[in-house]
Amino acid sequence: MKIVLFIFSACLAFTGHGVIRPAKPAKVALIIAVGDYPAASGWETLSAHNDARILKDALVKKGFDSINITLLQDRQATRQGILRAIRVYLTDRVKNGDVAFFHFSGHGQQVQDQQPGDEVDGYDEAIVPYDSPLHIQPGVYEGENLIRDEELGVLLNEVRVKLGSTGHLLTLIDACHSGTATRGAARARGTHVRMASPEYIAGHQGKIEKGNTLARETPDAKGLAPMVAFFSAAPNQLSYEYVDNSDEGYGILSYTFSKAFGQAEAGATYQILFDQIRLHVSALSPWQTPQAEGVLHAEIFGGKFTGVPRYFLPEKKDWIDNKTVKLNAGTLNGFYENTRMAFYPANTADTAGIRPLAYGTITYTDMISCDVELKQLLPENNRACKVFIRERNYGSLSASLHLEVPPGPLADALQRLPAECPAIRLAGTNSELTLRSIGSGEKLVLVSRDGFTLDTFDLPTTGNYRGLLRETRENVVAFAQAKFLRPLEIEDARLNIALELLTPAGRPIRLDEQTVLHVGEEIRIRVRNTGSAPCYFSVLDLPPDNRMGMVIPFDKPAIDYYLLPGAFYDFEEIIPITGPTGTEVLKLIASEQPLDLSGIIASRSEGNTGSHPLEVLLRETYLLHDSKRGGATSNMPGGGVTVRTMVLEIRE
Repeated sequence: MKIVLFIFSACLAFTGHGVIRPAKPAKVALIIAVGDYPAASGWETLSAHNDARILKDALVKKGFDSINITLLQDRQATRQGILRAIRVYLTDRVKNGDVAFFHFSGHGQQVQDQQPGDEVDGYDEAIVPYDSPLHIQPGVYEGENLIRDEELGVLLNEVRVKLGSTGHLLTLIDACHSGTATRGAARARGTHVRMASPEYIAGHQGKIEKGNTLARETPDAKGLAPMVAFFSAAPNQLSYEYVDNSDEGYGILSYTFSKAFGQAEAGATYQILFDQIRLHVSALSPWQTPQAEGVLHAEIFGGKFTGVPRYFLPEKKDWIDNKTVKLNAGTLNGFYENTRMAFYPANTADTAGIRPLAYGTITYTDMISCDVELKQLLPENNRACKVFIRERNYGSLSASLHLEVPPGPLADALQRLPAECPAIRLAGTNSELTLRSIGSGEKLVLVSRDGFTLDTFDLPTTGNYRGLLRETRENVVAFAQAKFLRPLEIEDARLNIALELLTPAGRPIRLDEQTVLHVGEEIRIRVRNTGSAPCYFSVLDLPPDNRMGMVIPFDKPAIDYYLLPGAFYDFEEIIPITGPTGTEVLKLIASEQPLDLSGIIASRSEGNTGSHPLEVLLRETYLLHDSKRGGATSNMPGGGVTVRTMVLEIRE
């Protein structure tokens, strides 16, 4: 597919004194969300309306004016409605040097190529408007209302012309156009049904499109705004919805973009943003691989967006009562229940040595806001204050499980899983994991939302299901553990550390923008201390199948892995790249004191007594005593540890 994103610059404007000054670039957005397709269309209903809500909130928090954000939803989003909206709300509104944002949430579909030879696989990719049914009806409907990638590319190029070479257009497509039928139970965006005749399909078997093309530059692109595009999945994959603990669904790209963009610091590039998107997607759907194209080394929106606030300034309307205040940040911004906050006078520039006016704890969060309950009353004349994070919580562990087993003793036994481990939530068909009977009922298989088999179990002939329940629980907990740990990142500015990949001969590996490695390759790793303080270091591996392991420490105690500022360490062992394929995450940890993470993993947290907050947190992820905690985790005080991430895609 082909898509777009565009960069910065300033327009010039005359002041009243005739002096030419740079005008502030405008930020304009068009969000199209089609979820409630007509019942007769054949398309499954999606949660696209939730996408529109969180995307708009994310854009507003990053400096977009809500009046410049247009939402086009469901019945409005016909073929003609979408084409008109792009021209009216993007092309006609923007000027040279502005920032533009285009987003589509809905279904995608492959359609017979109009220009033979144009596509490797013989199909165009298309987004599905409200008025395009799923199936071809020869002579009646053959995909005329679909919006093909070439057509969308032409429209977005018109936007690029208006933006000029100093403007910026970012495009997100939260849909997928192909993929095979899946064994998972989650709701998918996209279809294996092609808009083509049976004869055409029979003549175009076995050819796979290698990538999206919407954002690929053409020779005549000079003078247009540069482009970046994010896609929710690879061309041969379906795109799955994320469902939160309230059973609300979200497009996985819409959700992860809102989360990553909401936490993006000023100066971050599109590559950094995309790496964070991949990281969050890997936590939810490890075998789904989002794609990116365009000028990824450029700053997001040319640097024209608001960074992460250091503090909050609640207004009078934000006070729910004399002990509770609502803040404009939620889980998408990394704010979770039990995070502790401190309230300071409004004129506070540096909190060091200053006693807070009050302390509070986050008692409720949703996607976009949270409630803080104060420990003591704050007089009304002190409510004009600054609110800082004192001690951060990183959320709870959880996993939703759908049971597809016949009624009987086995089903009754499985229903007891949440009582033993409340972090496991039994859910409907749009769940993260599914446990189902296979064959003639003598086996069970546990599959992820994207159809990956996590494990297969033989049913006991004795009717004693204790061992089966233990194995199932361990697999579900491993999934919840990886979902929690993959996106976990902690920052101490003094502890700065980097991970590099080397060939077995010691030459640096120049990874492409997707950081792809192939099964059968061999690598070594180098750890470099780029910070201002000495540190101990560890490397944790989270492969696609969630079988967590330690890379470093390897054969020496943790205290021996120590680096002075500017020094580096070359790991002697050669690491073979093996399956399963999917997204693999390496967590690089720098700390002021040595951490016994290897002991925790080797013993599955049993018997380890380490008291460092990160050791405590890792132990808690095994959920050994979850009947009391319900998946809750301890807070992490600031300072003393940095956790960084390298995201790798493992392919055959």
